[in-house]
Amino acid sequence: MANIQRGKSGNIKLSIGIISRGRPNYLAATITNWLTTATFKEDLDFVIALDDDDEESIKTYNDMQHIIKFFGAKSSLITWPPVGYINLYKRNNQMLPHYHGDVLMVVCDDQYVTTHGWDKVISDDVNKVYETHGEGITFLVWMCGKNNIKKHPDLYGLNRKWLDIAGKYTITAGTDAYVRDMAKSSGSVIIRPELDVWHLQRKFGHLPSDFIESHRKPPNLSQDKQLWVDKYGEELIKDSEWVNSTKHDNKLYRFRHDELGEEYESIVKKFKDYYGK
Repeated sequence: MANIQRGKSGNIKLSIGIISRGRPNYLAATITNWLTTATFKEDLDFVIALDDDDEESIKTYNDMQHIIKFFGAKSSLITWPPVGYINLYKRNNQMLPHYHGDVLMVVCDDQYVTTHGWDKVISDDVNKVYETHGEGITFLVWMCGKNNIKKHPDLYGLNRKWLDIAGKYTITAGTDAYVRDMAKSSGSVIIRPELDVWHLQRKFGHLPSDFIESHRKPPNLSQDKQLWVDKYGEELIKDSEWVNSTKHDNKLYRFRHDELGEEYESIVKKFKDYYGK
């Protein structure tokens, strides 16, 4: 039988992973929002992934840690050298040794929930799936911002059994589409909890644009050096090899093709072997 992580109430324990850089106020707001709107706060743990040179965000996390602890939740901090937007998906995988819940959700620092008791909604849906399919089932928790419904989840959660089988959270910068396709390819259950979640993406004008947003698809260093300096500082951008590693690359989104496609199919096979298909 699978070892399902539950609290004393029988509520499913949930982990919330947040990746952020240069937005300490939004990081604090996101943590506060998901924490204070939960019913079973003691069954939450936050895994915060920050760049090791982002001193303001690290200080903010250290301050927030006291609030998280006061409400009975847990948290951990992962720091890593900056990798650029295109490589942020690797942070999802870095979280795996650190989460304690039965489901690891990944939330952006501009995604907010307005459904009070959202954790119980997810927990009830997950428990129903376990009752119906058995506790060895794998599943995707699919959520979308009410202000921007998409053909793939806008924020998502994977259960521990899925992650144990796959060995990683994602293989691509297009994680939202990847978890959708992998759920279908692997025969995993898709859970769509009825929650009011909002994604205040800067392209919609809900939040002011900043240098982080402007650097999602970075220009050549020679074209806009100041933008690079604003995000990473003078010293780091002297490393041309590192600068090249952060350039936008469409290949990292085409996870059904070439080498990424081979890795995708190898993970599908793991699921098929698990299910005996």
